[in-house]
Amino acid sequence: MRRNLFTPSSSPVTVEPATATLRALTLGALLLLNGTGALALPDDASQPMHIEAEQAEIDQHKRQFIYTGEVTVKQGTLSVTADHMVVDYVERDSKQTVTRITATGNPAHYSQQLEEDEGRVWANARKIVYHTENEKIDLKGNAHLTQLGNEISGETINYDVTAGRVDASSGTDARTKMILTPASSGQNASKE
Repeated sequence: MRRNLFTPSSSPVTVEPATATLRALTLGALLLLNGTGALALPDDASQPMHIEAEQAEIDQHKRQFIYTGEVTVKQGTLSVTADHMVVDYVERDSKQTVTRITATGNPAHYSQQLEEDEGRVWANARKIVYHTENEKIDLKGNAHLTQLGNEISGETINYDVTAGRVDASSGTDARTKMILTPASSGQNASKE
């Protein structure tokens, strides 16, 4: 059975609260990637994580980890690039739980291999928001999603991971577009 973006993932990840600034930034990066790893190859979450930005900060009052300037995140097959990234979290039972990850750019990019024998998923938009608790991904602003040669684009794309539902829409002056590739052609696209 082919696994794709419409396959449900697991629940959000929690970690113990950090005490030092450097440790907190590292945990923020781990939360960022482990929160999205549920859609990935099983091996991705256990791979070393690399995050780079021109600046990183913690805002404990707002409960946010903030990364600014040519942000790149890589872990296994996961790759995210953005101009700015904010990781929101809440405190529950003395643990930090990520609730939302927001990547913005011109555009922000996401790609990941979901299955060993399948093609990568590619997404880009001016804003990519991952709501970890209800497992929803919103692509906003010139949104585009590609997998196995199939493409969908519009001003916004909302993806409900649990329900396996994708909704795309465009403004009054534009149209939502979709390209569906026959299965035999899609297999060729999976080699990308």
